[in-house]
Amino acid sequence: MMDKLLSIDTFLLDLDGTFYLGDQLYPWSLSFVDACEKLGKRFIFVTNNSSKNGDYYVEKIRKMGVTITEDQVFTSGQATVFYLKKYD
Repeated sequence: MMDKLLSIDTFLLDLDGTFYLGDQLYPWSLSFVDACEKLGKRFIFVTNNSSKNGDYYVEKIRKMGVTITEDQVFTSGQATVFYLKKYD
């Protein structure tokens, strides 16, 4: 199992209910981020909640003590824009 995890370059993580609940990180969230950074792994947060934009989630996650960049959050709204630009 560990070999399979180590072979992954980028992890996609859901947000509410997986990485945090409401405004609280789960106990394992920071250790996961630390492990990714130590192992040189990327992680990107994805959400199907289209009511908020990516900047909202970046700010929310940063307020919880996690250092992330704007390109580490991908929303369903962003996916829609990407799709429409590609196939319009």
